[in-house]
Amino acid sequence: YQQVEHAVLNQEVVLSALGAATPLKRDHNLIIGIQNIVAGMTRQNVRRIIYQSFLGVKEYRKELGLMVNVIMPVILKNVIVDHEAKEDIIMKSPLDWTIVRCAILTNGPLTSEYRSGEHVKPSPMIPLISRADVADFMLMQVAEDTYWYKKPRIMY
Repeated sequence: YQQVEHAVLNQEVVLSALGAATPLKRDHNLIIGIQNIVAGMTRQNVRRIIYQSFLGVKEYRKELGLMVNVIMPVILKNVIVDHEAKEDIIMKSPLDWTIVRCAILTNGPLTSEYRSGEHVKPSPMIPLISRADVADFMLMQVAEDTYWYKKPRIMY
């Protein structure tokens, strides 16, 4: 945790895209990583965190159709459980948080043409978003307060 605390020293905002290398197994180190980030930020009085999560977490999943509500929880069960645990740590922290719930990530280009909002629903069967567009959205949150203490979704 000392390396994390040193990394956040004198920062105003932390953006975290801490995620699993594979969706097939749980990685408790990711949960420890978020615990360390939150603890380091708290000790260094860095108040703002923007965390990249996943569209398939249980909260409000029923709004998202068959693919996200039924199929993804089976295939991506481990990813979902880990993201739910990390979201819980962040929401219970004293930090000013935004949790960005992303569709399935692609390596596509930056388009800046995506949909976002707390209850945005997927239009295609498989909701997608490029990592570049997620980064774009997360960086915009640094200067905006629209989604403080909220969990916007982002997808095409």
